[in-house]
Amino acid sequence: MSRLVLLVLLLLPVLAGADNQAASLYFSCSSCHGDAGQGSPAINAPALAGQDADYLARQLQHFSSGIRGSHQGDTWGRQMALMAANLLEENVKPLANYIAAMPPWEATRLETAVDSATPALYEACAACHGKAGEGNPMLGSPRIAGLDHRYIALQLRNFRDGVRGASASDSYGNQMRAAMSPQLDDPAIEKLAGYIHSMQYSGPAGKAGG
Repeated sequence: MSRLVLLVLLLLPVLAGADNQAASLYFSCSSCHGDAGQGSPAINAPALAGQDADYLARQLQHFSSGIRGSHQGDTWGRQMALMAANLLEENVKPLANYIAAMPPWEATRLETAVDSATPALYEACAACHGKAGEGNPMLGSPRIAGLDHRYIALQLRNFRDGVRGASASDSYGNQMRAAMSPQLDDPAIEKLAGYIHSMQYSGPAGKAGG
């Protein structure tokens, strides 16, 4: 038996244990985000499955440290911050990796208010989030295509209004907030969110998506 094969056999119980631990960590998340990470629009819980692991880890750290979810106007974020406060630092990355390995969600497409002028609103977003909303891990930009339009609209308003991305410790959030035009009113945000929700994203190369 080669040393490589022996090493793999020795590591299998360790790897299985790590995966079971991550699954156990996700159990409390599933009550809101779903057993398969599909999210729950009714309670403003976004789909997480297949999202970039580094992005997920960063958001968990931001919630647990108060960088995100501490603003009085962020009702849903404050609930998430309470959940993340109990997450140990050493468990953040394993949990993020576990969620990222889930098959990307199949978004339920809804009728949204999109007109011929709406794609132009997305042009500025595409520079970071990609033309198909696929995200760009190199830029710290998450996948947004197919996310629930109400969740997207809420986050856009939060960035615009300083509810999210205002902390000096949130460099990526600062960039997103700076990219939001103060003139982007609620009707425009609703149209932009509907357009992003309607995107048909097939996932990055080698990874199927919804």
